[in-house]
Amino acid sequence: MQRNSNNIYWENLIAIASTLLIHEWETASEIFGAPDDMKLRSSMTLFTQVQILIPYSGKSC
Repeated sequence: MQRNSNNIYWENLIAIASTLLIHEWETASEIFGAPDDMKLRSSMTLFTQVQILIPYSGKSC
């Protein structure tokens, strides 16, 4: 059974966000450095907006 690519993106986003939250005393800039910290911020903003349109179901298709 092929997995829905939308769910793979959400699963990766959740994994990245969860991992970053472990490092609560470090900023994204300290962890990634520039320009990757800006890319992370941009991606999180984009996924927040997309989530409104395509909610994460948590299920594989």
